[in-house]
Amino acid sequence: TRAVVVGDELIVTGRIYEYRGEMELDASTGAPASIVINSSDKPVPAPTVVTVAQATGSDTYEGRLITLNNVTAVTKPAGVTSTSNTPHSFIVQDSAGNQIQVSIYRNATTRYLTPPGPVANPITASEDPENPGLYILPDIVIGNIYNISGPLGEFNTNTPPKQIKPRDANDLAFVGVGLITGATANPTNVERGGYTTLTVKTNPIPGPVVTANLSAFGGSANQGLPYNGVDAYVYDLYIPANQPLGPTAIPIKVTYGSDQATTTINVSIYSSGIITIAEARSLADNTQATVSGVITSKRSGAVKCYYLQDDTAGIYLYTNGADAALVEGDTVTVTGVKKTYNGQVELDYTNVSAPGTGNVPAPVAITAAQWSANAGKLATTTSLLITGTRSAGSNYVFLVTDGTATGEIFISSLALVANGGDITPENIASMAIGSAWDVTGPVDSILSGTTLVWQIKPRRWSDIVAGTPPAGVKGDVDKSTTVTNADVILALRVAAGMVSASDPSVSLNNGDVAPATLDGRLTILDAARILRSLNGLETL
Repeated sequence: TRAVVVGDELIVTGRIYEYRGEMELDASTGAPASIVINSSDKPVPAPTVVTVAQATGSDTYEGRLITLNNVTAVTKPAGVTSTSNTPHSFIVQDSAGNQIQVSIYRNATTRYLTPPGPVANPITASEDPENPGLYILPDIVIGNIYNISGPLGEFNTNTPPKQIKPRDANDLAFVGVGLITGATANPTNVERGGYTTLTVKTNPIPGPVVTANLSAFGGSANQGLPYNGVDAYVYDLYIPANQPLGPTAIPIKVTYGSDQATTTINVSIYSSGIITIAEARSLADNTQATVSGVITSKRSGAVKCYYLQDDTAGIYLYTNGADAALVEGDTVTVTGVKKTYNGQVELDYTNVSAPGTGNVPAPVAITAAQWSANAGKLATTTSLLITGTRSAGSNYVFLVTDGTATGEIFISSLALVANGGDITPENIASMAIGSAWDVTGPVDSILSGTTLVWQIKPRRWSDIVAGTPPAGVKGDVDKSTTVTNADVILALRVAAGMVSASDPSVSLNNGDVAPATLDGRLTILDAARILRSLNGLETL
């Protein structure tokens, strides 16, 4: 009958699930789902004062009101347009260097609002005078110290993933100006053989002694930054031609009498020339790279997306633009921006050279435990035992183990007959729990909740061949290589649903002994047969 307001006591019925690492209770759809206002004007619990390490180290405080005291802003919120849903976000850190994201949500105006209307003391954004149409939070200054309160949440595609969400201006309290008021590199993406300018601003200025540890670049571990006579300490850093590619943190120290403060300036080293795919994978996100290789798959992901491989690694090619119209075996040089999306490293391509013709490299024969060391490569893994399935929209995902590790077989909807592939509904139906398969395809990772899961992605039905179950010691449920009463207990716990059959500590193949042919489950009968074998009453 009315909108929920702060201080309402609720009875909520809905669906518990995890989205981007944050546990949510969804009362918006499905049955039963309801929100009942039980009473009103209840006192809001006082925030729990915690450290950044406590907030980010586990899910203990997720969803609860917390306060972080004496944290320093190390980034400034990027401007947002008046029509975007992007929150004003910035990163703060404590004196130990632990970092967390601050996310200030708002509606499509420039003011921070909480439904159903404006808060009593809103955090206000202002139009950037240098960029009309872009709105900023002018009161957030790098180096300033704040006490911040709000619910603790998570969005695991961000870095760092944990985020505190202030509710109004009272939750964002200015404490004071820090000794370091700014520390930047320009540019932050620096080419080998080029220069970047390190700039550090302090309070007071001039006066403090500012140094940088440049040992990672072959320089001094205590390099002084000279005062520019105006408003900052500045140093032009040369990047050696053989500097390792990827992100590098530059430690900064500011000393003023007995006071001392530290921070880091982050840069990412790139090469405008062609680099290996392994080097491209190591780059900081949003760094441009150019790589060459052979297209190994066009039906293991989304439309317009491909897998590219060279002698060092493979990578997923993604675009929101025009399709490069590539086929397996094309040899190409690709320029794009390295990103990590939902746990998967990809190159968002913007330019693809005219393809030549080559040969698709032979798949590497590896176990599931070796998938992570061969990310993006075309691989074959045998004896993948299907232990379950999970929903993945129009795609199909099978939970598997080969005895060395657990993982997933991912079949893209593009590989299905309905979308131009050759995998039929009958093929999918044959992949029953308890069946084993030898599978070929690119291997890659994806976030499932907060867990990074490794997958193998067949391109067509010929990539999926009936195999034999993984070998193991029958009855050895806990993978100890011997059969003991501990295996009986673990089998019973799995049968009772207390431990997942896909838990890495569980060997479904070893424990699935009743009946003698695999049925893909661990049951009380399996536990009973293992116990009888321990007592010499039968042989597994």
